[in-house]
Amino acid sequence: MAKNEWSNNNLADVYTWFILKQLNQHNEDFATCQKLTIKNLHFYNDLASPENKRLLAEALAIPLVNLYQSLGKADFEKGMTKDKAKESLIDILIDGTKSIVELATVADDCFHFPNEGDNK
Repeated sequence: MAKNEWSNNNLADVYTWFILKQLNQHNEDFATCQKLTIKNLHFYNDLASPENKRLLAEALAIPLVNLYQSLGKADFEKGMTKDKAKESLIDILIDGTKSIVELATVADDCFHFPNEGDNK
């Protein structure tokens, strides 16, 4: 996972913020959102069992993958698949201590956004 400096020039950051906001997971502006952790998102339940945390994370990861592709016009990075991307996002979403920046960094590792140049 490459280090990500939260930036409105990085489409993974922008779309992570925007998609989560549209899915009613937070109410923060772009700059403030970088301070959030996964447990600050509305879906997260600290009291859920590990199995239920995974189900909740998967229920959010699926639309994230679909919206990065449709809204963000992102393709998968070389060697990445839809299932691998979903699992990578789930790995972050099940851990309440992870940050939104870490989630966006994983998204950037999984998806090739239009402003990134050639990924072939």
